[in-house]
Amino acid sequence: MKLFSLLVIAIFLFSTTANLYAQANLTEENKIKIILKLDSLMLSDYVNLEKAKIVHEKLQELIKDSRFPSIKDERTLENVVNMYLQQVTADAHLRFYYDKKKYELFLKPQEEIEKGEAEQYSKINFGLQKIEILPGNIGYLKINKFQNLNNVIETAAGAMEFLRNSDAIIIDLRNNGGGDGRTGRFFLNYFVKDTSNAQLIDLPIPESFELFQEDVQLCVLIGKGTFSAAEGFTKDVLDYKRGIAIGEQTIGGGHSGGSVSLHDGFLVFLPTEVSSSEIEGKGITPSIAVNERDALIKAQEIILTDLQSKAVDPDEKASYTWFLESILAESGKITVSKKILNSYTGTFEGENEILLLNSELYMKRGGQLFKLLPISNNYFVISNFDDFGKGNARIRFESKNQAVFILNQGIGIMEKGFRKLK
Repeated sequence: MKLFSLLVIAIFLFSTTANLYAQANLTEENKIKIILKLDSLMLSDYVNLEKAKIVHEKLQELIKDSRFPSIKDERTLENVVNMYLQQVTADAHLRFYYDKKKYELFLKPQEEIEKGEAEQYSKINFGLQKIEILPGNIGYLKINKFQNLNNVIETAAGAMEFLRNSDAIIIDLRNNGGGDGRTGRFFLNYFVKDTSNAQLIDLPIPESFELFQEDVQLCVLIGKGTFSAAEGFTKDVLDYKRGIAIGEQTIGGGHSGGSVSLHDGFLVFLPTEVSSSEIEGKGITPSIAVNERDALIKAQEIILTDLQSKAVDPDEKASYTWFLESILAESGKITVSKKILNSYTGTFEGENEILLLNSELYMKRGGQLFKLLPISNNYFVISNFDDFGKGNARIRFESKNQAVFILNQGIGIMEKGFRKLK
């Protein structure tokens, strides 16, 4: 399909939703100023001059096209221009967009820009979205953005100290669109000792810094939302043979750059240099390929199996078996027939009620409803009963009239039997 045909389709599709996005207040004069400023920046600063020249020709054609006056709102202009940019460059970093607040911020001095961005990203904890200790003493850190290192360094160092006693680490980058590459290298510093690499040693080092031991396994979760600096971090982990990547192939953003104000609320994220030609347009291939939705469970399974194989003490081995059972239940791989599930239903001692809802088993206790996740035909994890950690509350049906409540308290396992009343 020709580009101008795509343009017609775009105007038709996006103009119908324009009022949901922005006011239709674009003048012809402002539209032309926006396009010409974009054109000028592409020719002067874009990472690939040959492609920039082709973009220049296409943007000039757009201005002269008889349909150009039909574009009346920001959303339509944004989408049409991005069609031109992507058709020529296929550069996932290059993005033309409308953001009035950011545009006004970017007109200010650099110091005020950095302060404004710091205030904005502090509201999402500088991209550090979640941190916890998973069953089996596995540290988990979810990072949705590598924010400016100067802003995030104290928070990042605190996160790593929280994980200090973990036996393995999972870093989740499945929704990390990149950011400051120095922040990625800051996290890498905790796992890689390489004094020959200036990128690793020429970074601020917090007083609490301590290298994780090599036997602390590192897994990086990746997927379609992993991009740019997040891909760079993953590549470094793999290149240094410090860990593995689990999930799906990434998009491939090996360029770097930044946002630049154009005119009337429009900006462009403009790639100005090549950070990694090995990543650009190719992405990162995971060490273990799974649907990215299943990557966290798969990582836990791999880590726990590895830790179990290294354990010598029988009790320690048994504890890893317990954790692996929890992962198995969470994965949903075990199915139990509706007939068997139905045989367990009824009211039990201690105001416990077992219910079958939509072919799934639940326990009602104290007015709360808990889903039972099967480990086997008669053995279940009590989902969301997490007082002593995820997967540590269970129920085993000895028969259709007798059940045992099991609670792993970390320092011992408590079991209590209860009978069906009716």
